[in-house]
Amino acid sequence: RARMSEERKTRLDQIQAVFAGLGAGTRQLLEDRAKMATVVGGLTALAFGVYGARTATRVAGNLIERQLMRPPLVRDTSRYHWGKGGGLVQLFKKQQEAKLLENIVLGDDLAERLEWTSNSLINAKKNGTPFRHVLLHGPPGTGKTLFARTLSK
Repeated sequence: RARMSEERKTRLDQIQAVFAGLGAGTRQLLEDRAKMATVVGGLTALAFGVYGARTATRVAGNLIERQLMRPPLVRDTSRYHWGKGGGLVQLFKKQQEAKLLENIVLGDDLAERLEWTSNSLINAKKNGTPFRHVLLHGPPGTGKTLFARTLSK
């Protein structure tokens, strides 16, 4: 019994010594403003670093996933835009409509058909109606992809 009592007393003294050291360190930290500012600043920077890195990783992952999941034509022609019309977007769209097929060299008959298709798709986009499906076919090098990119921009 005496041995158990001595062990208990020794352990209580050890616990008391640990908490006394913690109390003295905390008292010193609270009394010195420079140390307190350093600790608070360090913890704040650590929190910003952790949450900033987590958010940046999530954003980078979403961007990479978005780029990998899209076909090249969609990646090239997808652009972010603000709302429906209005402001600078509306001003530039009127200028672009006239220049839509300007850079593509086509025969008269084909140019007329593609212009009709372009106008119908542009009007569908303006009115918010669903697009019709368009199938472009022909031998390689006839401008199918160039037309699709120009139209989607």
